[in-house]
Amino acid sequence: MKILRVVHLWVGLTVGGILFFTAFSGTVLVFKYDLLNLSLPDNAPLYRPPTLTEKSRAMTQLKNAQTRLIRFPSPGLNYYVHADQDTVQYYHPDSLQRVTGRYHIPLMLRVLSDLHIHLLAGKTGEKVLGFLGLGLLFLCLSGLVIWFPGRRGFRVRSSLPKKVSRGSFLASHRSAGVLSCLMILLLTTTGVGMVFYDISKDLIRGLIGEESPASTAAAPVTIPPQRGDFRSWPEILQAVAQSLPGGRITLYYAPKQVDNRIQKFRLRYDEDWTPNGASFIQVDPYSARAVAEIDYRTAPTSDRIARKLFPLHTGAIGGRSYQLIVALTGLFLMLMIGTAFGAWVKKKRQAGRGGKCVK
Repeated sequence: MKILRVVHLWVGLTVGGILFFTAFSGTVLVFKYDLLNLSLPDNAPLYRPPTLTEKSRAMTQLKNAQTRLIRFPSPGLNYYVHADQDTVQYYHPDSLQRVTGRYHIPLMLRVLSDLHIHLLAGKTGEKVLGFLGLGLLFLCLSGLVIWFPGRRGFRVRSSLPKKVSRGSFLASHRSAGVLSCLMILLLTTTGVGMVFYDISKDLIRGLIGEESPASTAAAPVTIPPQRGDFRSWPEILQAVAQSLPGGRITLYYAPKQVDNRIQKFRLRYDEDWTPNGASFIQVDPYSARAVAEIDYRTAPTSDRIARKLFPLHTGAIGGRSYQLIVALTGLFLMLMIGTAFGAWVKKKRQAGRGGKCVK
């Protein structure tokens, strides 16, 4: 047990600082749409699904050569969102007039999102964060093992430190950890699962006894530039609606390659937990014909389970109650990191003064 305590301490000191800011950014991002709606003008009408004509008008007006994606209005955020490589802009769902976010909230949320997902370091940061998540899983499980022999001393009221002392910090660390351990395990497991997504799907497939399919993703499709114009947006969007009827278009993705003209859309069905949906369709713009699609409803069971990692991690399901539980878990994790560090500092100072270490 002594060795486990030492390992638990030094793993925590090694990864705790980064995990603190990850927990902070994640807690704020739970309320992303609430904060965006707070920052945007309050004259947007109540959400209703845009018609084919309205979506076509938006695509005609908003899409340009720099477009990376366009997000369609949703119940959580009733605005069109246009993103290119450098900027994100918001547009009124009816007038399509550009609206500006107040208090720099949209920019703040983009920075926090990049911090939480990529540690501000792109794909490399994302992988590093995945391994840090594995470290947090170890801390959570080892902490429970360390706490268990003294479990009779558990007190809920000890979760918040009563004074600035090592003993109070340690009591808070233990109690907060016990209260939040199940949710920390859930949120960390789903977060790590998204970072190592392919491995997660393989594990899920093995657990449910599903055979490995040849491929669960639509093959990349390339439509080279051709003479002539694209078909109209009403025709292209109609092709989407006919190929995946009943789905709500949530996102449009512009081609990433300059020599590719494929038009990609993302759709959501009511039974899909993912806020933006997990159905995709690729359309040839010259013929307004669907050339590849992924229908969430008919996807392999392992794929549909794996798609639930994101909403479980972000609080996107279960309404406001689960959202608050996720946010509270983030606060508890920050509290645990802070009290653990505080207890360690107190111990070092007492040792430096040659004083007796008070527990």
